[in-house]
Amino acid sequence: MENEVEDNIDMSHAEMLEFWLANNRQTEGLANFVLQQSHRKLNQIMEESIRKKIKNFVAYVNFHLNKCNRMVTRFKTKHQSWLSSRMQLQLKACNFVDESAKTVGRPRLCYDDGSSRLKRKLAAEVSADNGNNANLLVHAAAVAAKKAHLKNVEEEKKEAKRVPYTPEEALDFLIENSFTKRQYMNIRQHSKNRNCDIYPSYNKVIAAIEKCRPKGICITESVASVPLQNLLKHIVERIMLLQSEVLNIYADISEMKLIASYGFDGSTGQSLYKQNFVLDASDTLDQSLFVTTLIPLKLVDSIGRVIWMNRSPQSVRFCRPLKIEFVKETKTHILKEKANLDLEIQNLLPMVYEDANKQSYTISFELKMTLIDGKVLNILTGTNSTQSCPICGAKPMQFMTITDLESDNFIPKSPQALEYGVSPLHAWIRFFEFVLKIGYRIGINKWQVRGPEDKEKMSARKVEIQGKLWAVLGLHVDKPKANGSGSTNDGNTARKAFLNTDTFASILGFDPEVLRDFYIILITISCNFEIDVQKFKNFCKKAGSLYMEKYPWYPMSATVHKVLAHGAQIIAASSLPLGCLAENASEARNKFYKKDRRSHARQNSRINTMTDVFCRALDSSDPLVSSIYIQQRLLQNKKHTYPAEVLELLRAPNVNFLFNNVNADDDDKEDDLDTSECIDIYSFDLDVEND
Repeated sequence: MENEVEDNIDMSHAEMLEFWLANNRQTEGLANFVLQQSHRKLNQIMEESIRKKIKNFVAYVNFHLNKCNRMVTRFKTKHQSWLSSRMQLQLKACNFVDESAKTVGRPRLCYDDGSSRLKRKLAAEVSADNGNNANLLVHAAAVAAKKAHLKNVEEEKKEAKRVPYTPEEALDFLIENSFTKRQYMNIRQHSKNRNCDIYPSYNKVIAAIEKCRPKGICITESVASVPLQNLLKHIVERIMLLQSEVLNIYADISEMKLIASYGFDGSTGQSLYKQNFVLDASDTLDQSLFVTTLIPLKLVDSIGRVIWMNRSPQSVRFCRPLKIEFVKETKTHILKEKANLDLEIQNLLPMVYEDANKQSYTISFELKMTLIDGKVLNILTGTNSTQSCPICGAKPMQFMTITDLESDNFIPKSPQALEYGVSPLHAWIRFFEFVLKIGYRIGINKWQVRGPEDKEKMSARKVEIQGKLWAVLGLHVDKPKANGSGSTNDGNTARKAFLNTDTFASILGFDPEVLRDFYIILITISCNFEIDVQKFKNFCKKAGSLYMEKYPWYPMSATVHKVLAHGAQIIAASSLPLGCLAENASEARNKFYKKDRRSHARQNSRINTMTDVFCRALDSSDPLVSSIYIQQRLLQNKKHTYPAEVLELLRAPNVNFLFNNVNADDDDKEDDLDTSECIDIYSFDLDVEND
């Protein structure tokens, strides 16, 4: 039996210091001296505790003795108060053992050596001692496991909660990070080596990829395409699978309509491969790409309820290729492709979809051709001059002489001309270049600069403005690119310039109020919210009048006139916001075709290369896969709130949505597209209560 006694060791620091100095400064000797002050036998734990205190004492003396240049006299003088204090050690309970005492009864087993019954009993005792506090017991178990060098309980809990990727999630992870097959397999193997098997095998990912591709894909050396009917059917099937829970809520749905935008665009600057075209025409060149794309926007039922809405309509992740071909963008080819698309649309048939509950739905299609640029619009509307308005056909001299934007001279040539949208992405660059040209001519105040003296002045002012824009805003403007295709006037440059309205106006010497009006108009036509037609019309009329008052000597460009004079008419003719119908995604896709052809396609034959490029574009734009982590992508985009003037021109939505525009740049050539920073600088979260 252990005797519980109290025994105190009380020694002054000065006494301990003298003994330490007299015994050649030996820590062990001082520890033994202190231990001898106790008249009883100490257990091992208490003895180790005393030795630790002695080591701390010696460490303190050595540290401060060094500061006194190892001079004991100086140390004693400086630390006189400390030396006068005492070290008191209280030795309690079980400090010595009565050898005569004998243990009676069976020896008490520890938890690890006990039976299951004893373990339950000991656990119940511990639980009772801690008042049944579960959090305390879990924390104590974690601390004990850590001290015993066992796996942390919290880590075991985390491991139990690990959820492996589904094949669709793994596919989205692979596409979002632009991984190759080898990179994905290496990541999976490294995770497995660390007992974290969360990635499915690549064979399962391949099975998920096959579901992203519609039937009827046709591939040749220079053309890859899929029938429009097949692509639309596949899009609907994937959306219906994604929105199965919504369909269960609306049990009365039988008919629906898919609204989508489509169009085509050419791009240059593609890589020239050292491979002959064996079967296709000999004049086919692979540096020019012509792509027809389609973007699903909304799925609604017969009474207008939204079953599915594309939350990022200008993201490349929802831009689906309909046709890719190596051919130069010419007027003949544009009209030919338009005729083929019109024929396919005319022959479209409603599809019937049957869900897992054997419920049938009939889906029709509404397609809007808005994924085009100014060049295509001029060809489709029969406008021969790029200086003439493609909507009404008015010419620059009429822009200068007619100040009323509602004049009969500006009546649209046909209602179909308003159905092509406003091309907001290209409008940014065209407005930017329009303002630059006026800035170069300020001081001359002439539209056509012909004399050598005026030309010299304009050239000098252009160089001056270019230098200031680079020095102040870090922008290169009106400079040809190194590869010879396009200039540095891209969408990101235009947005940054207009974002710094006052600075930009000061550098150009341009009227800041006019520039601010242009900026507000550009943001408004780029947003994904509904615009109040009358308010927008009045604002454009005010902006147009102010411009013609300030700069009567320079006519509006065709794009500026189209937006100011016909913007409200285009909005009224459209069933969706202009920003949803923009061509951002189709322009941005051109960069991905080039990248996929270089890094994610087989190079052993042209057919294999074209197959891989086309199929990867289909895989990465699948609506179901692209919707998996859409919220994370939206939150990663850079955002600025709308100016108050823009909010005044919008109609309040009746649903809570965070609409986003993935930023891209534009020009007639793909190389004018700058997607190095895919940012969304104009997104706004409206919090409106539903009625």
